[in-house]
Amino acid sequence: MQKASLLALVTDAFGGHGGIAQYNRDFLGALAACGVVSSITVLPRHTPERLAIPALIRQKPARRGRLGYSVIALLTAFRQGTDIVFCGHLYMAPLAWLIARLKGTKLVLQMHGIEAWPRPTRLQRVARQSGWEDSDNQDENPASRRRHDRRGVIVAQEVAAF
Repeated sequence: MQKASLLALVTDAFGGHGGIAQYNRDFLGALAACGVVSSITVLPRHTPERLAIPALIRQKPARRGRLGYSVIALLTAFRQGTDIVFCGHLYMAPLAWLIARLKGTKLVLQMHGIEAWPRPTRLQRVARQSGWEDSDNQDENPASRRRHDRRGVIVAQEVAAF
């Protein structure tokens, strides 16, 4: 079985501060260490410091500004092989969805904090109406599991199988 190449669109990861940056480092580092991916390319919005980056992970320089970040994300996705798009923040979901759709790849959408609370925001409702399923609901509804396997998954502070 060929290992997948992952493109990670994140606010911050290696070199960032706070809980989301730490989560992204832990999650991406675990993926690299367990051998399920061939490579991980990280595109952060912010990188205040330089940190050691695990093998198999390549972090591109931070890009501020939505347009510049979007252009670099699209160029990166099409210049390299990308099998899975990991979206580390709900506000990057439209860009991640576009890349996954254009590339014909799976999308993993990570939700943090209030993004994952039971009362969905308008943006969360739009994400769910487009066919994406919250990974918490997979076991309750076999039909949602089929959509999960076919299109993608929303991850609420957990790791779900690809």
